[in-house]
Amino acid sequence: MKDYFNHQIKELEADRDYCVRALLAVRIITKVPKDEILSSLREPEAAQARFMLYELMSSYGFDYAEIGRIINKHASTIKSGLDRHKKLMLQDEDYATQYENVVNKIR
Repeated sequence: MKDYFNHQIKELEADRDYCVRALLAVRIITKVPKDEILSSLREPEAAQARFMLYELMSSYGFDYAEIGRIINKHASTIKSGLDRHKKLMLQDEDYATQYENVVNKIR
């Protein structure tokens, strides 16, 4: 039983570390302050940085509800943001480049 709990703790620590690295990478590349990324601001820069964070967390394996719990948003907000991310990746070359830079920063 002790091994099970130690394993769970290590997984939680890895998840937390990834979330921190993802947020830091988004903040550095987009130059949007952490508080604005995690806020409900609708300014394009803040919203787009938030969409990038949602996508990073989703691709890491978090589901909508988990992402929402971590950053205090409703799961439907996360789904909507991920849909916007997909559209922006196809329609906005600058956004796509910025996102790729974020991904490379995390690696």
